[in-house]
Amino acid sequence: MNVCLGVCGMGYGHSLRESSVASELLRRGHRLALLGFGCSNEIFAERLPQIPRFEVWRPWVPASAGGIEFGRAGADPRNRGDGVADNFRVMDAVVSLFGGAPDLVISDYCPVAAQLAYACGRPLITIDGHSKFLGYQFPSIGGFSPNEERARLRLFFPQAALRIAVSFFRVPWPREDEYRVELIPPILRAEFGAESAYDTTERPGSVLVYLSPYSGNPRALEEAVSVLRECPEWRFTVYARGARAESLGHVAVRPFDAAAFARDLRRSAAVISNAGGNVLYEALCLGKPVLAIPFDTYEQHCNALMIVRYGFGASCPALGRGSVVDFMERLESFRASLREGSRGDGGLVTPQGLTPLMSFLGRFGL
Repeated sequence: MNVCLGVCGMGYGHSLRESSVASELLRRGHRLALLGFGCSNEIFAERLPQIPRFEVWRPWVPASAGGIEFGRAGADPRNRGDGVADNFRVMDAVVSLFGGAPDLVISDYCPVAAQLAYACGRPLITIDGHSKFLGYQFPSIGGFSPNEERARLRLFFPQAALRIAVSFFRVPWPREDEYRVELIPPILRAEFGAESAYDTTERPGSVLVYLSPYSGNPRALEEAVSVLRECPEWRFTVYARGARAESLGHVAVRPFDAAAFARDLRRSAAVISNAGGNVLYEALCLGKPVLAIPFDTYEQHCNALMIVRYGFGASCPALGRGSVVDFMERLESFRASLREGSRGDGGLVTPQGLTPLMSFLGRFGL
């Protein structure tokens, strides 16, 4: 089949997850084209260069408890320019590549891919970490409302032949009747199944730190390193996009590299990270407690809440020596909760999500 795959490039999680999906589709003999933005084209160029890649533009859409903030979206300078024209040119290029409309469109939070599916009358399948907020009755959390996520999902993906949401936690709230969403476990990268390719020996006292490039704070890396240098009891490896590699005693800073990150994650005793979905999925599924520092979004505050609720780690609004010390001193308790969760007695969802995903996709001939 000819499959158009749209992948959000805000952070690395969407791209790394979908690289596993794309690899399996290629193995099964399907033909793919990628619509990407942000870092998704970069990741696919590195991991699956044989897939044709097309750069698309997507709007910046602020939302709150009241829904889409249309005025702010209209005033945002990032929503000006030739993006819409570029998207039409990309759609034309994909149709030309396939010799007609794609047979199927899969979107991991890429609205342009959805628009192509609607325009061509082709089935749209969404795979992401956000759709669970549409399919379940999530409450407001920490002053943030699920309506902000629901509004964007309704705007970008009003209809879908199948909605799939990945989740590292068991959703404790009722389903939403209006939208049918299928939950699957996290989709782990192929690296985490390659036991022989990695040194899996855990380094006691070794902590992996991941800083997303979308914090909105240009000094986030500098501030985090300053805090970590006040904690000489442990060794920290800090990954951040665009960072300059340097060693500062017990703190090592590294530019993001997917393979090196996977290696250091497997060897770490714990993880400090923003609360975006994929890095949490990988850490918790490998049994690593997490100290989450959520951005000011509903999704990240929800993820952080579930980590605390099920005892998989801790959360703090900003990194400080006190929060690091408290987290590290409670690692054994967090590990016990992770062991319980992985047995099915707690809230953690640990099996590899690629198998149930492909079972769902099989309904569409994939």
